[in-house]
Amino acid sequence: MKIHLIASILKKLYTIFLLSLIFSTLYSQNKQPVYHVVKGQVIDLETMLPLEFATVTFKALKEGIKPIGTITDKQGNFKINIPRGIYDITFDFLSYKQLQLNDNVIVKDLQLEPVHLTIASENLNEILVDGSSKPVSIKLDRMIYYIDKDLTIAGGSALNALNNIPNVSVNSEGKVSLRNDPNVKILINGKQSAQSNADILNNINVNAIDKVEVITIPSSRYAASGTAGIINIVIKKGKNSGINTSINLTAGNPDYYGLSTNINYKKDHFNLYNYTGYLQRKSPGNSFIISELISSNTITGYLNEDRNYERDKSVFNSMLGFDLELNPTSNFSASATINLVDGDDLTTNHSNYWNESNTLIQTFEKIDQSKINTDLFELSLSYDKKFSKEGHQINFYYIYEKEIDDLNSKFTNYDIYPTNFHNISKDLNIFSNKSINNQLFGFDYSLPFGKNSILETGYEGYLGHLTTDYNFNSYNINLNTFVNNINFSNVFKYDDIIHSFYTKLESSYKKLSYSAGLRIENADVNFNLKNNPNLYNHKKTDFFPSTHISYNISENNTLTFSYGKRIFRPTYWYLNPFETKISETNIVIGNPELEPFYSHLYELKHVKSGEKFTLSSSIYIKKYSNAPERVSYSTGEFLNGIPVEITTHKNIAGLNQLGFEQYANFTPYKWWNVSGGINIYNSEQKGVFNYLDFNNNAKTIDFSSTDLSGYLSLSSKFTFLKDWRFQTNYKYFAPSEGAISKRKEYQYLDTALSKNLFKNKATLTFSISDIFNSNKVERNVNTTSTRTHNMIQWNERMFIFNLTYRFSQNDKNINFEVDKDKSIMF
Repeated sequence: MKIHLIASILKKLYTIFLLSLIFSTLYSQNKQPVYHVVKGQVIDLETMLPLEFATVTFKALKEGIKPIGTITDKQGNFKINIPRGIYDITFDFLSYKQLQLNDNVIVKDLQLEPVHLTIASENLNEILVDGSSKPVSIKLDRMIYYIDKDLTIAGGSALNALNNIPNVSVNSEGKVSLRNDPNVKILINGKQSAQSNADILNNINVNAIDKVEVITIPSSRYAASGTAGIINIVIKKGKNSGINTSINLTAGNPDYYGLSTNINYKKDHFNLYNYTGYLQRKSPGNSFIISELISSNTITGYLNEDRNYERDKSVFNSMLGFDLELNPTSNFSASATINLVDGDDLTTNHSNYWNESNTLIQTFEKIDQSKINTDLFELSLSYDKKFSKEGHQINFYYIYEKEIDDLNSKFTNYDIYPTNFHNISKDLNIFSNKSINNQLFGFDYSLPFGKNSILETGYEGYLGHLTTDYNFNSYNINLNTFVNNINFSNVFKYDDIIHSFYTKLESSYKKLSYSAGLRIENADVNFNLKNNPNLYNHKKTDFFPSTHISYNISENNTLTFSYGKRIFRPTYWYLNPFETKISETNIVIGNPELEPFYSHLYELKHVKSGEKFTLSSSIYIKKYSNAPERVSYSTGEFLNGIPVEITTHKNIAGLNQLGFEQYANFTPYKWWNVSGGINIYNSEQKGVFNYLDFNNNAKTIDFSSTDLSGYLSLSSKFTFLKDWRFQTNYKYFAPSEGAISKRKEYQYLDTALSKNLFKNKATLTFSISDIFNSNKVERNVNTTSTRTHNMIQWNERMFIFNLTYRFSQNDKNINFEVDKDKSIMF
């Protein structure tokens, strides 16, 4: 009986087991693998900078499962969905030493500790970081310049950094040009910012900058302004776990003293970062102007001017921000920036005037003492949402800016010959207050579809408001005080509203990749003067197509064709119809009828890279239509024998430019890196300016010209005695000739020497800017009333010591002693 009972029980258990086996088999055939999200960051051990495009590979220990991989983004971060299991994780990047983490058990979503990679070397104590790391990375659509790789700009400003980029130059007035075109759009963290103007850039310390991206033909995702392209300055935003800090001390001659700190604190899903810096500097400069004064093609006299510039400025800037991961698919970021500037400028202008017989008639001196105050505040908010499909995401952003500029200039005049006295009747006191309020907001949306395609679309709104209150006060001898001159005083109000919509499609097939985009911008500009009843309005809708087509000839060998349409919209400075009196004989006036002008950019680029070199070669064509030309002409009126001139801008020029550009980066040995670029271009311009002079006589200025010119840059870096580094940067600019001006060739050399200290936690750098004091620009300029030879040296030779000290809460993990239980967060 018991036997039958036991048999019956066993039969039932067997039946249950058999049914369970069948159902579990059927279920397992339909069951999808369980995936978990794995995130992390890859960082350069020496510089603590993120490594973009590093490869992360997951190899399952179970046989039959193919390896899964991904690459890191601009911040060195990666995120990938991995099936549940046990994996060996490998990290690779160019010439860096491969790192592998073995036996990683993935049973839930996890965040890996930051992974630090080093340059490949037989002895990790002899890592040649800057000797073999590339200062410039070339991508298909941009050139990326890594600030920390350039020793010669340690302790300098953002303008110093831009001036060292091969195809970028900064002129004597701080104006940035890209491929010889000054109409370049400068962005901060990919967005338009008040910090991007030249005055502010000169106040941003390089220690706050992560990298600079140069995009010659931007896609439709970027605003269309800037006929030359875009320069994007990326501010540092530390993301390393724990507390990480670096301190920079700077001292130099002429007087140059600075202190700055970079701090970030990251724990779990929260990251807090701050950059704060203070700088006190003096920037001496000098110039001269030698002029022949002309009337009816006859020399009527000579005027020589010698100028000395003494600029004393104190700068405080700080940025505080945080990133908060709300959940695995949503992030919120916020940052606030303040920039406070106090400046005292002293310009001394010593002038001699001779008659046509070279007899000295008069010697006089003008002293300009200016007090400058700039207060800038910027608030930036951003929200990112990622959806279940990789690459499917949306970003919302908002930026608010408030800037106040106060300028007080006092002009004191002295007659030295034939009599020596203070000519108080010519003294001036000028007050200018400029208030700017800007708002930028919008969203970017990305939708992947198909196998290798993605659709991007978005909207951007820009609301700008500017008010300039300009008070011109001349000295009244009878009243013995300064009196406001209403003829040269006014209030200018300017409103700029732009609505933009864009779409872009990217796809690839085998070796071919392509993108096509269209941006639509509606601009509405309104401005007026207090003493002028006219309200000026410019309103227009424009379409800006762009396309990029790339073909991979072979591995590390790519050919790309790009096209883009860009625009330059005249800003308030160009449009303001109010006359600004620069001197008794020099008046600048804006043109309220000035129209936008457009550029069509074409580029064919070939990029080839190997183990030790990267070579980028480009042929480009620029076509400009309706371009404004700066025109200076004599009114026919004379003041003490000196002709009175008016300077303004007119839409008169058509310009075509054909150029060849090449950049190369070569590392023949681990201890030596050399890089450089060359740009040769031919420009043809056509345009005629017609006007009536003071006597109502018809005059014509022909702006047609042909110019073959170019420039060369060369940088060489050596590493020796383990942790000593030496670098030289050389730039040469060939002669250039325009319709009314001719510039002489010039060149300059920067050099730097650095040494790592305290087990690579500190770096001491000594640099010399313009070692031969040769960065001087000389021109010959001809107008209807003058033939002028001038020279300007905006900044003289400078010596700088910079000490950087880095310390981190995570120093104990720096040699890759990774505890697997700690690297995997269960």
